[in-house]
Amino acid sequence: MRQEVTIAEMQRLSVGKRAVDLGCGTGQLVIELLTRGYEAVGLDNAPSMIAEARRNLSKAFPMADSFKVFRVMDVLDPSLDEEFDVVAAMGLLEYLENESTLLDRVSEVLADRGFAFLECRNRLFNIVSGNQYTLEAASSGDLRELVAQLDRVERYSQIALQDTWKMQKEVFNGIAEFLTKSCSDVAAPVENPYPVGMVRKQHTPEEIEAFVGRAGLKLRHVIYYHCHPFLPRYERSFPAMFNRIAFAMQPLGYTPLGAAICSAFIAVVEK
Repeated sequence: MRQEVTIAEMQRLSVGKRAVDLGCGTGQLVIELLTRGYEAVGLDNAPSMIAEARRNLSKAFPMADSFKVFRVMDVLDPSLDEEFDVVAAMGLLEYLENESTLLDRVSEVLADRGFAFLECRNRLFNIVSGNQYTLEAASSGDLRELVAQLDRVERYSQIALQDTWKMQKEVFNGIAEFLTKSCSDVAAPVENPYPVGMVRKQHTPEEIEAFVGRAGLKLRHVIYYHCHPFLPRYERSFPAMFNRIAFAMQPLGYTPLGAAICSAFIAVVEK
């Protein structure tokens, strides 16, 4: 979902064609951008990921120079002295001890009037997630501040809260279409893919606004995604149902309502 949301927003904003994906993993975003006519490259410090990305590229573009498109490189490596119209960083901020190091690097390689797309785990979702994050926010005293920020999220969305009702038909029709179809893609329960005890950092739009501001960038807006039709603890028990309904709910991610029902967001940043 994050890839679809990001590419759709890139096209809506008519961003430039030169793009880099920091922490590209197996290269899916880069390959999709190449398919759409972008000049895209991907960086990752994991040789195994880059090897897989190169194999994937060879399948999609047999004549492409996979070593030029995908490079084994730390995203903070100062030897990257190129300039890009678009910088993507999917799933990086949640693992960094210091967000400023990445955002300073993004600012350095981003061209003037360029755009960066940063994936973040949504800390505001802890208010309603009903899991250990909710308990931690309550016991630490953070819950009050999160609720206060929830009251201020409207300025970060493209669609005002008062106009959210206009999306009801699209969302209802998507859910109704799912409910009226026979279910042929029932999936078995899935295990948590992350090691027990792994800490993945979360952010709020206000926090990201402050971080990018210190790097000389500006938060334009956010797009929430990964909507939750029911509590996260049940997601892995009903993955097919969850994902289909969540997909139908995605239009709400463009509204302030997404801050309370989505567990992640894409921060759209401009220079």
